[in-house]
Amino acid sequence: MNSPIFYGSVPFIVIICTFLQNQLTTYTYYTYIINIPLIFKIKNLKFYIYLKDHLPAHIHVNSPDSEAKIDIHTFEVLSSKGFHKKDLNRIVKLLKERQKFLIEIWRDNCEE
Repeated sequence: MNSPIFYGSVPFIVIICTFLQNQLTTYTYYTYIINIPLIFKIKNLKFYIYLKDHLPAHIHVNSPDSEAKIDIHTFEVLSSKGFHKKDLNRIVKLLKERQKFLIEIWRDNCEE
């Protein structure tokens, strides 16, 4: 069942199944085979933690017309382009709900 799937031209394997939090929201978590970002996606938001990335521990968030970088310990918005304050607050709330998961990914893939 873990056959390669293609995102653009980059192969990846789904390692954590789809979770249903409620009937309206589906969260899908992905990981990559090689030195490519780890991703989870919620609606039109894509969340990336690049392998071997620099400190502070952070996550990249992209939508079709916006991008941000947010510290996963303090939830400080390190940079943002295109997101409204309301959107950033919603994103930070989503990240806070997944902080343990994000820190675990960072430790497993970015710390040496």
